[in-house]
Amino acid sequence: MATDTLPNASANLPSSTPVTAAVTVPPNPATSPATVAWMGALFGAVILLAFIPLLQTHVQHLWERPHYQFFPFALVGSVILGWSYWRTGAAPLTPGNVSLTLAGLTLSWVTLAVAEIFLSPPLAAIAVLILVAAVIHGVGGIPLLRTLLPAWAFAWITVRPPLALDSRLVVALQDLTSSWSSAILDTLGILHLPDGNVLEIGGRRLLVEEACAGINSFFSVLACTLFLILWLRRPWFRSLLLVVAAVGWVLIANVIRVVTIAVVFDRRAFDLSLGLRHDVLGLACFALAVLLIWSTDRLMLFVSPRAAAPPPTPSAHPVPALDALRGAARLVSWPMAVAFGLLLTLHVATYGLTPPAAPREPLPGIARLGRESLPESLAGWKRENFRCETRDHLSEYGEHSRMWEYTLDQRRAVVSLDYPFPIFHFLNTCYLNQGWKVDKSTDCFGEKDIGEPGFYVEVQMKKSALRTGYLLYCECSQQGDYLEHEGNMLRSAWNRYETAVNSWRHRLSRPEEYQRQKARQPVYQFQVFVEGNRPLSAEEQQAAQQLFFQAVKGLRKELYPES
Repeated sequence: MATDTLPNASANLPSSTPVTAAVTVPPNPATSPATVAWMGALFGAVILLAFIPLLQTHVQHLWERPHYQFFPFALVGSVILGWSYWRTGAAPLTPGNVSLTLAGLTLSWVTLAVAEIFLSPPLAAIAVLILVAAVIHGVGGIPLLRTLLPAWAFAWITVRPPLALDSRLVVALQDLTSSWSSAILDTLGILHLPDGNVLEIGGRRLLVEEACAGINSFFSVLACTLFLILWLRRPWFRSLLLVVAAVGWVLIANVIRVVTIAVVFDRRAFDLSLGLRHDVLGLACFALAVLLIWSTDRLMLFVSPRAAAPPPTPSAHPVPALDALRGAARLVSWPMAVAFGLLLTLHVATYGLTPPAAPREPLPGIARLGRESLPESLAGWKRENFRCETRDHLSEYGEHSRMWEYTLDQRRAVVSLDYPFPIFHFLNTCYLNQGWKVDKSTDCFGEKDIGEPGFYVEVQMKKSALRTGYLLYCECSQQGDYLEHEGNMLRSAWNRYETAVNSWRHRLSRPEEYQRQKARQPVYQFQVFVEGNRPLSAEEQQAAQQLFFQAVKGLRKELYPES
């Protein structure tokens, strides 16, 4: 009986031909695409979370400054520019050099580490931008980085420059706006009194800094100018001319705004500086500035048409969506996640998950403070007035202020209690933002036996129009202890981490001491400010100091009756 069998294929092959078995190997679950995707998402989330605490503070600080409140639109504009440039200039993506990509990630980590050590939110924002550049290079190499460079550069406008250069520029522009507005009002025959960045007309004080803030700030107009330049692909020389023109047009728009408010108030007794009409006038001046910048660009195009770049055309190279994931695997590896996770752990261990919110009126004595909290005659000075001010809870001047005005001969002094602050508030910066220049700042340690504060700061300042200022201030914790400012960045960083270590030690071994340290917030600020047309003599400075010492002593009795 014959049996049909399949022939042995290997028997018919030459002996030198290798035999390949058709064996199906099951996929390794550890390296499956789904597993890689989940691990990449997890590692990427850890890396992003490391930036969140300082970025949250950075966003809050930007929003506290009216001249930076345009930053959400700037971020959206950066995304729009990135899409436009990628759509018109993209090519098939090729992952970049591994060494350069890792170098960018390392630089981002080092920058974030320095930002954590010195508690610098702007440095954290810079670290994010470096990380974005590294990711772009890792996904598409130098070609993609070159294509998206304009959009990436535009995002840098959301980072504050160092040394408070933005505040100094704003103050300089406010000075120009004040002087130009005053000159125009003189020409129109409107009686007014210029006082720094304030114009007083018929008892109404017009704050020039309000006219130059918010949407009408130089930085918001500059952001629109840069977006226009990058969107239209203008050459660098024309771009420079447009930026210079933007400075002039924003000054003119703000002068128009100040003069309009002054003229309408003087001639019609109608106040345009309040409410919805104030916002409408601000939007109109902002639109005028942007329109003038666009008109300047069209004038340059009319004068020199050859300088205009040809309109962009969409790229003929389609870029599959999956190609964007190539090269990204190296960016979310576990060593990077561990490195950035350590920075996140350091931040949480030092400051907690969220910064503690200072209570608004935690001391019962605050509610009792009023006109009679300081006597009518104090250290030879005579009380003239008392007032309270309430600001936004994020204001750098403090949410609440209670102020007593005193006079002595030809001098006028303001005694002020400002609160709350989360840490020692370096008051010099607030006066710098108001146009003052510090001639001398001295840290002083008082003598308790004669009633002086344990630590206070003495500041001598000057301003335009031959104005001089003499400032004394000290600050106390929730428990009434006098606080010292941290001096420099290294000392500040050392104190923060020393406090964190002690906090954890007390939390574990001495809970009562931990609660006492935790209760040091918020901070209360006592100050005396004397302003005039000439510097204070030695006798006048001594009189101001006695007013300061007696005022602090009297207010502390109200706030800390048991001390």
